[in-house]
Amino acid sequence: MLKRAVYLLAALLVLPVFLTPNYPAAPGSTRAEEKDIVIDHFYGGDKTKVLNLTRSHYYSTEAKLPIPNNSTIHNATFQITGLPNELGEYPEWIKLDVGDDGSMDWMFRSRGYGNFGNQTVFSDDLSEKRVELSSPGFSSDVKFLLPKNATIDSATLTVEGVRNIITVTKRWSSSSWGIYYPFYGSYLSSVRFQTLFPRSAINHEGYIDKIYFNAVNFPSNPRYSNFRVYLANTSKSTLSSTFSNNYDDDPVLVYSVSNFFPTNQNGWIPIDVKDIFYFNNTKNLLVEIRWSGDNGQNIGLGYQYSYGSRYSVYASSASASTGSTLYYRYNFKIDFLGDYPHNPTVDIGDDGERELALSGKFNTTQVLDIKSTLTDLLQNLPVSKEDDYGNAMVEIPINLTSTTQGAFILKNLQVHYTYIATVWKTDRGTLPGVLRSLVPVWPNEGTTIIPINVTIGGAGKVWLGSVWIPLTLPNYPPSFTPIPSNFTLYEDTRVERLINLSLYTGDDLDPPTDLLYLLNYNSEAGKVGVFITDRYYLGVDATLTPNWNGVVRVKVSATDSGGKYAFSNVFTIT
Repeated sequence: MLKRAVYLLAALLVLPVFLTPNYPAAPGSTRAEEKDIVIDHFYGGDKTKVLNLTRSHYYSTEAKLPIPNNSTIHNATFQITGLPNELGEYPEWIKLDVGDDGSMDWMFRSRGYGNFGNQTVFSDDLSEKRVELSSPGFSSDVKFLLPKNATIDSATLTVEGVRNIITVTKRWSSSSWGIYYPFYGSYLSSVRFQTLFPRSAINHEGYIDKIYFNAVNFPSNPRYSNFRVYLANTSKSTLSSTFSNNYDDDPVLVYSVSNFFPTNQNGWIPIDVKDIFYFNNTKNLLVEIRWSGDNGQNIGLGYQYSYGSRYSVYASSASASTGSTLYYRYNFKIDFLGDYPHNPTVDIGDDGERELALSGKFNTTQVLDIKSTLTDLLQNLPVSKEDDYGNAMVEIPINLTSTTQGAFILKNLQVHYTYIATVWKTDRGTLPGVLRSLVPVWPNEGTTIIPINVTIGGAGKVWLGSVWIPLTLPNYPPSFTPIPSNFTLYEDTRVERLINLSLYTGDDLDPPTDLLYLLNYNSEAGKVGVFITDRYYLGVDATLTPNWNGVVRVKVSATDSGGKYAFSNVFTIT
């Protein structure tokens, strides 16, 4: 053919042409095409957040995580700890809701956990424990929890030696239920009442701490006014209708209040008689109750009807001198004071290392500094429990010993510690899974801002930080711009680098020169050679068919290292 030149004219056919997107550089990266990044900050750029929460503003969504849409999240953690506020209050019952969607994801909250950063309660959530030793021996029943990985900043515990309590309980066989005297508020507006607790049923001497009546029917909020209780030792085994005849000695006033509000403690009504009356265990115990004024409530008490002996007497006036006798003996319970501990020891951790060892009677209060003890124990004791959120806790026992009966009061536990918890395990699986469920895969572009709802009980500060979210940014396909139509070559010639394809492509993952270019279509294969050379050049060989001229349609593709690809427009070779 006579043509001496072959012309390449760029003609856009079916596929649309997209301009190269202007992708921003990834946080922490130096070039836009770096796709593997780590989110290490909260929305706004802060590496840490400190939330000062109060009883009236007990939650916050100030901390937020910025996650690029359609990214691949490989893992995710952040850390949390409790701090004191200006009043020294530490947060308790911390809960996190990632996404603020009503689904609780993480918490530092369980029985015995106390405040985050300040342990003040024992394993049963009580802040004070009384340990009774009814005979010489030991007790390791009291324990408290600390995070295994905590650093102890300061730690003290108060131990007090007190008398133990010896309880005598008498429920008469074939007991009946529901006698209202002396708490017959619907029928009486004033009462004087006496009853006997027989020595044979008590068989113990000592100072009385409390007496109890056995409640079997208990109303709502009973009240008895001008309420007084007297105790006396008496040789009488049956009571006279004349109140004063029932004493051997003058009765002792052991309880007096303007208004008595009885409580029902597992079926018993306690009356604290202040440890001032000594029962000698040689006579019977006479209990006298007087009151005037009430709110019309009745309390039914457990009793036994006893033929032959009049165990009780009552009158409808607190100042009455005589009354009506009753063949009723009441179920009762008495708490006697025992002894103080002697030669006590306290062993925090039950490891043989005593934090307190005294000689003689222990009737004082000791404040123990246990910082170094707890530091060693956390290093050596195994994990007692790990909760559903990855908090590994150690339960620390307190061993108490005495060579006599006695009682210990443990109180004012104050353990200030630093523990930084890692949030990864959640109620919805793991934090990466939660974030994946909250980040949309469409639209491809943009960033989802995920709030973290932090809620506490009480007041205190919460620190959040050490965000670590490794992810791969979304990979978009390469794009082509139209290739100009002004390339020529002569018949029977070969050009290795006719077109630099990298000048007409763009990609968010790879530089244009690193894309994989492939020939996708040559309409005149065998007559005219079209090929890729030197990675990103398009070459043309017009020597395969001498004097050939005509029309050849050619299309190429570009593929990035993530496997995404795009097609060019079609070039026409004339």
